[in-house]
Amino acid sequence: LEAPKSGWVFVKKIMPGGVAERDGSITRGDRLLAVDGRATDGMDLNSVVSCITGPEGTDVVLKLQKAPVTLPENAPVHDIMAAFRNGSSGQYLACLKRKAAGVRT
Repeated sequence: LEAPKSGWVFVKKIMPGGVAERDGSITRGDRLLAVDGRATDGMDLNSVVSCITGPEGTDVVLKLQKAPVTLPENAPVHDIMAAFRNGSSGQYLACLKRKAAGVRT
């Protein structure tokens, strides 16, 4: 995850072999809107990570906004933000099982 000064939280990287990769619906550049119904706008990154992590094997529901364009691996965060401002994209929910290790930022 990455949270620039805008207060928006983005998926920075999908961990190989991780829950998000196995789910397949979350992609780099997607904007995280809510965790278990709690809006993430204005939250700092540590608070967002705290909301996502929890007991291993429990469900976490993420509300995301799909990145409107495919971005290269090394795209800077301002390019991701510009893509959202210049294009529309749909929202979706991903329900994932938590892992003991939590989320890497």
